[in-house]
Order: sequence, then structure tokens, then C-alpha cells
Amino acid sequence: DRPIFSMVTCPVSPLKHDDMMTEACIALAKEWVPIVFWPMPLQGATAPITVAGTLLQTNVEFLSGLVLYQLVQPGLPMIYPAGPETLDMKTGLASTASPEGTLLNLPFAQMTEFYGVPYMAGGICSDAKIPGIQCAYENMATGMTAALSGCDLLVGIGILEDGNTLSFPQMVIDEEICNILTFVREGMEVSRETLMVESIIKVGHSPSHHLGEPYTREFLKSGKGYWPRISFRGTYGDWKRRGKDEVQLARERMKLLLDKHEVPMLPTEVQKELRSLLAKRTGFDPNDPRIETVFRHPWKG
Repeated sequence: DRPIFSMVTCPVSPLKHDDMMTEACIALAKEWVPIVFWPMPLQGATAPITVAGTLLQTNVEFLSGLVLYQLVQPGLPMIYPAGPETLDMKTGLASTASPEGTLLNLPFAQMTEFYGVPYMAGGICSDAKIPGIQCAYENMATGMTAALSGCDLLVGIGILEDGNTLSFPQMVIDEEICNILTFVREGMEVSRETLMVESIIKVGHSPSHHLGEPYTREFLKSGKGYWPRISFRGTYGDWKRRGKDEVQLARERMKLLLDKHEVPMLPTEVQKELRSLLAKRTGFDPNDPRIETVFRHPWKG
């Protein structure tokens, strides 16, 4: 059966396990809860300054977790995530969208294939503080290497400021980026049909064209092409008259999605049991407003 959740745990770079987290994960491993053992060394600080050195240390840290939890529960499902970041020596802050970290998506994918474990890539990552140009090029760069690495999972949607900020409009923009990445990752089908040799021969040379041919219409109806939701492909004049940029469109789509979405409520008996557990753990009354907030709609209140 597919597990309903997994546990994320990180070593303390360089080369150390946290006592309490390790004890908790050992207990979870005994219950067959999958472990995402996530090394997050900082290149130039808690990992070597070179990309290759950071790769090696990260791999060693992951293997230490892999061996530990396989000893606890042989055959336990585990996931190999890519987590190194780069220390910006000018600011003293970590960078999640550095080209060094972006490059590491590729060798990590090769290592996970070698070890036979699923790979969770860090992509769609940005150090930008708000949605905009910096966020766009960093997300596409980190996302493209992650997608082309063949990763099984991709994390980072909607995340800004090195993981310190979550932006709903950015999540909408990142959906567009992910759709592009998926289209590229799936590649092209090369066959007699898709090469369209007969069509090329039939149309011949200019001024003839393929636009009016039946097969062009059939292809458009098939849904095999890519059509953006946020990107605008019209003229500058049309864009100017529209009066909205990509971020404004993303905000509108975000609001539409949130307004339309209905959050399924937990059954009454489940809510009652959860209230009892929370009250027991916190010491609050089951009807305390602080417990009540757990059961409120996440954005409508």
C-alpha cells in the first residue's frame, strides 16, 4: 500500500546526525514510515567550497542515513533529495538558486539511479524576494536541470527568498513553468506519422503552406500542443491595452482558484477525536479558540 505520509529529516552538516531527530526517525522506520533523508550542507561553510567536494560530502551524508535506517528496517522506502546551497560570501546568506546548486541536480540524479532510490530534486528555486524577473530566470534555470535530470519529485513551487517566503501568485506562475518543463521533458515522438513526410511532399514549396491543411486542425484539436495560461503571445499594443502583467494575471487566477475550491471537511467523529488529542497534548479545553483554529477554512476563516 502507498504510505499516507513520509518523514523528512536532515543531518547536521558536516557529517553529524541530530540525536532527537534520529531517535524519532528510528521509531518511525520501525513502523515502515518512508524517510526522506535530506542533507543540506552549505557550500563554502559546512561543505567544501568546490561543487565536486559538496557533491561528495552530500552523498556521504545521505549514505550514512541510508545505512542507518536500513539497519533499523531492511527494505525501508527512502528518498534521496538534493539540498545543498551556496554561501554568498558578500552577504553571508545562503543561496538556493545558485548555478552551483543547479548543476548538482544532474550528478545527484545519476547517484540515485546507481543506488536504486527515488530522487527528489530541488528546482523552481529562487532567492528573489517577490515575483518578478529574477524569480523567473532562477526558477526556470533550477527547474530545467531538475526536470531533465529525470527526477521523481520536484520541490520548490511558490517558494521565494531562499525558502523563507511562500507566494500564492508565484505558485500560479510556477505552474506555468512546470507545464513548460513537462512538455520539454516528455520530448518528441519521432515516427512516420509525426515526421509528416507525405504532408511535406503534398504542400511542396512556398507560397503553399500547412496552415489550411486538415491535419493541422486535427493536431490542434488533439491537445498535443502547448498553450500558456499566463504568458502573453500577442502584440505589444494588445499587451498594453490589456493593462496587466504576468504577476497581476497570476493574482487573478489565484483568487479564482481559491474562491472556487471547496475544502472537504473532516467527518464529525474524526474532528471530535482530533480535538480530544489536541486538548490532551496542549492542556487546552477541546472548545478552546486556539484548538478551533485548526478546523477553520485555510484562507476563508
